[in-house]
Amino acid sequence: MLKMGFKMDTNDEKKFEYINDLMEKAKQKGSITYTEIADHLEHVDMDKAQMDDLYEALLSNGVDIVTESDPDDFEIISMEKGR
Repeated sequence: MLKMGFKMDTNDEKKFEYINDLMEKAKQKGSITYTEIADHLEHVDMDKAQMDDLYEALLSNGVDIVTESDPDDFEIISMEKGR
């Protein structure tokens, strides 16, 4: 189980389940978006230090944290530049 500086109590067990599930999915995919992180952890109460630890753990496990971009946006931008 991933340990990220959390003080353990019974309420943290669910938090760890969500975080570990997120970590496994992200490692399999190789990347994750900020939106995916927020959506997956929307019911998990984490402070800034815990979020920093999560980002660090993702990065140290080879997971890229990326912004969302719609591939169609790149096509539109390319067409606009070609005008």
